[in-house]
Amino acid sequence: MCLSEKHICYFYLFFYNSFIVVKLFTNQKLKIMFKKLLLTALFAGNLCSAQIYDFNTDGDFEGWTGALNCTTSVANGYLTITPTDENTIAKVSNNTLSIDADSNKYIHFFYKNLSVATNATSNAVGNGNDQLRFEAGNGVEYGGNNNPINLNSSDFEVKTVNMSNTTNFNWWSGTLTAIHLYPRRNNSGSDTDDIQITRIEISNSSVPTPLPGPAFVENFETWSGTIGNNNGNTENTQGEYVIVANPETGGINTSSNVLKSEQTTGSPKWDWVALQNIGTILLDDNNGKAIRFKIMSETETTFTLAVIPFLGGGSFKGPDNILGNEDDNLNEREITVTAGEWQEVEFDFTNYVAINGGAFSRLDIVFNRDENRDGDIYYIDELQQVSPSSLSSSSPTFSNLTIYPNPTTGIINLSDISKIGETIIISNVLGQVVKTVKTNNVIDISNLPQGIYFLQTKNLLIKKIIKK
Repeated sequence: MCLSEKHICYFYLFFYNSFIVVKLFTNQKLKIMFKKLLLTALFAGNLCSAQIYDFNTDGDFEGWTGALNCTTSVANGYLTITPTDENTIAKVSNNTLSIDADSNKYIHFFYKNLSVATNATSNAVGNGNDQLRFEAGNGVEYGGNNNPINLNSSDFEVKTVNMSNTTNFNWWSGTLTAIHLYPRRNNSGSDTDDIQITRIEISNSSVPTPLPGPAFVENFETWSGTIGNNNGNTENTQGEYVIVANPETGGINTSSNVLKSEQTTGSPKWDWVALQNIGTILLDDNNGKAIRFKIMSETETTFTLAVIPFLGGGSFKGPDNILGNEDDNLNEREITVTAGEWQEVEFDFTNYVAINGGAFSRLDIVFNRDENRDGDIYYIDELQQVSPSSLSSSSPTFSNLTIYPNPTTGIINLSDISKIGETIIISNVLGQVVKTVKTNNVIDISNLPQGIYFLQTKNLLIKKIIKK
């Protein structure tokens, strides 16, 4: 949160009175500690400089509510401005600002202009809404600036305006209280095409804060990366990893191309699919902390599957790696499928994003890691980075499993544990693991408080249960 000058003044008044209170302390250590706390808070308030409007919440205009000759909406992470009349100029205002213009000399607009015409090359206007004018005032002086922008944008672009020239922009000073935006074609009108703004950043840096990168999506229709093996290259690959036509376009996967993983008989156990040169992928709240994709086995109905993002450039080891142990198998699970049919799986890495900040640029997919290679063929498609699935429903792997009674006072019966691993993890609604038990047809949770719990194995949800 950034503090305005008005808020800082309030802090000064508060701190002044607080120091008076400090004098009343008889304990010297408490007095010193309280003074340090107050000074730290005051210093932090003065350090804050940038102001960012990112429109991340649907319906929240973040103060940009004044609309004239246009309609506006906030959804899907951006503010949409739709001019309503070609003979008037659209205007959107924020009259609730309190920005230190003397310290913040740059304004960055992240925009997507859907007006169709040739690109603007100067401040000349006339080719669609090829200009984004903004005006600002500090209660005493008022001024504006015309900024050419591109048209027919295919993605969000950045327009940076440097307001540090005090001769041309002497009005950009003091405390700004209002900014007005005008997407326009010329001095008398705006085209009725949308302009979308995903961020407005006012700061003391000429370099804007980068937007979150796009979520990872790969369907192998226009593959541009490298498909290697666990040695990190294609030359040593003894298995066959190639993009082929989808052998089964029915069911849940109708796409044209898929990745084929053929475990050639006699190939070493360390030889598996490694997707490389896929860019830097960030597991975060914006793009998601889980990887979901579709798989199909040609003949096998039961096999193990592991997904290994190379966090920090090294193999993903799970939390034990932090303690110096190596255990890639932490995210390996047993999969049961119908041969020849596509199935969707999801791996949740929420608990591991602290490793290198959740960034990786290589993703390995491992079938039957510890089994001898005997020619098994698997297919992979439609990888996508997503937010972890809601725990309100169980994985399809356990769709036929029955748990009773539910709600329960303590004892839970599981009708079939054949598809569950060696242990069952019990977590609460906060995602905290509250109990881990050996897999059994009968589980006792009588020592847990009343509430909602989730039975999980590795990264798969088994069932939701209610403890009475």
